[in-house]
Amino acid sequence: KLHLWDLARRLGRRVDRVLFMENDSIAVGDLHKLLYSAELEPPVAGVAMGPEYDWRAGRAARAAQDETGLHIADAVATAAFKPGSYCNAGVLLLRPSASMHEELTRRLAAYRPRGGAEADFLHDVFTAAGRGRALDQCWNAQKWIRICAPDLWSGYDLKVIHYNNAKPWSLQAAAA
Repeated sequence: KLHLWDLARRLGRRVDRVLFMENDSIAVGDLHKLLYSAELEPPVAGVAMGPEYDWRAGRAARAAQDETGLHIADAVATAAFKPGSYCNAGVLLLRPSASMHEELTRRLAAYRPRGGAEADFLHDVFTAAGRGRALDQCWNAQKWIRICAPDLWSGYDLKVIHYNNAKPWSLQAAAA
């Protein structure tokens, strides 16, 4: 993923914006706004990512709703999103920059991973340092939302579904 910041040099031409989607992400809506809208412009020295969905908080909210039979407001279900904290790196929107690529390469050499692979590194460099921008969850709708907050899922105008963790195509192959 770090080579995305070096894409303009590698292609030998100007690149204003890069949209990266992991191979377990599927576009289900129009991506035009994400690619061309000034409103969603990636930070100059940063990256835009979708907030990580905290499935434990989402499941707890769902369980509380099931136990009490009361309708829990969307605000409670969306509390499982932690904007400004950890972000999921399955969908990235960035502006290539040779200087950022150099910084990332330099910082990676001294980086000590904590188990979250590149997502931890990108979080530390961008989100935790205030250089990240949260994309709306519709651009990186993780499947946990559908499981833990189905009302929230059905209310979204989904653009990208990210099948992090268990993949439906793997589960079907294993059952056959």
